[in-house]
Amino acid sequence: MTRWARRLTLIGIVLILLSLLAIPLGRRYWGQQQLDQGLRQLERYQPTKAIPHFANCLRVWPNRAGLHLLLAQAHRQAGDFDAAEHHLAEHRRLAPDEDAPRALELALMRAQNGDLESVEGQLLDRVYNQDPKSPLILEALIQGNLRMYRVTSALSSLGLWLTHEPDNPRALFLRGRAWESVAAYSRAVADYSRVLELDDEQDEARLRLTDCLIQQTKFTEALPHLEQLRQTRPDDAALVVQLAHVKNVLGQREEAETLLAELLERQPEHAPALRGRGQIAFQAQQFAEAEGWLQQALQADPWDRQSNYLYLQCLQSQGKTQQAAQQSERLKQVERDITRLIEISTKEMSDRPRDASLHYEVGAIQRRMGQIELSRRWFHSALLLDPKHRAAHQALAEHYQQSGETRLADYHRRQAEQVVTTP
Repeated sequence: MTRWARRLTLIGIVLILLSLLAIPLGRRYWGQQQLDQGLRQLERYQPTKAIPHFANCLRVWPNRAGLHLLLAQAHRQAGDFDAAEHHLAEHRRLAPDEDAPRALELALMRAQNGDLESVEGQLLDRVYNQDPKSPLILEALIQGNLRMYRVTSALSSLGLWLTHEPDNPRALFLRGRAWESVAAYSRAVADYSRVLELDDEQDEARLRLTDCLIQQTKFTEALPHLEQLRQTRPDDAALVVQLAHVKNVLGQREEAETLLAELLERQPEHAPALRGRGQIAFQAQQFAEAEGWLQQALQADPWDRQSNYLYLQCLQSQGKTQQAAQQSERLKQVERDITRLIEISTKEMSDRPRDASLHYEVGAIQRRMGQIELSRRWFHSALLLDPKHRAAHQALAEHYQQSGETRLADYHRRQAEQVVTTP
């Protein structure tokens, strides 16, 4: 072999070795980029955008326990508790001795899910002791309080958070949700608007802002926000219904009907879209057509107040007196339930957070309104406070019987039979 041939062979070997080294180095560099991007999204309170970046990191470092902890946090903040529990279990498997961060995440999950009594005291102690995790702790407590209709407690925690971080976008967003839950729309608009000033890509804040503007009949102001959201959320059915509603109010009826028709082709039982078609037909005094649309809407969502109200107006406009009288009674029941939920959320739940009967009442109302999973949580919440609450056991027995979970249905039925009287 000549000297040049040996040199070429040596160069070839070096290039092969370098390429073999470059593959893992490039993979680790890509993984670090994904980690950095995920952490940035978490800092911006965008957990759904952080999750795919952390998932990519697991492709590079499948046994890194810290990634599972980050994914548990992100999924919890996004409201996916099952996924969060899965990653906490993986963290326990990979790092069994790292109990403290895992215990905190479990406590935050309980708080955010509304199980406040078991963890609220210890979490607030950490906040008062200026724990570096205080923003995460307050976020979970506030969400749990809002979930449990404890608006006063949520606002108290928000005041504590915003005292230290007056321009924290997540705190401002959650305060907007609190104001919105008690129909203080002007205050909610101010908070959501400030969030968007701080971070123009906070789509959820923009969506909530449009809801509040619509509630205030500020349709012209809502329209550009809806059209901007449509660019980033083209498959969001609720957004399409809102956009159609605003366009219809602003005199763009044909565009509104087209939006709703396209949506119903994809989702023929989408109750808000059916209601939207009924509303447009009613406004055009096409009462028979409107009645058909609204009947379909009520089949899909029997407890929607707007659909019930429009259906009553439609029946009255056609002189259907007997049907209108029956519908009027149904509407009154819907409005009584809504009013009662507002009473509970604005005052009674804060005054009597451990009243099992109050938790049961919320569950019963939610069940009548078709919020089946939410009602189940409230019935279980009542039993956490009073394990012998007979009505809650009976409600859960019925729930599990209907869902085909006969073992659980039998259990709650037996528990109810063992209680002589409801406390």
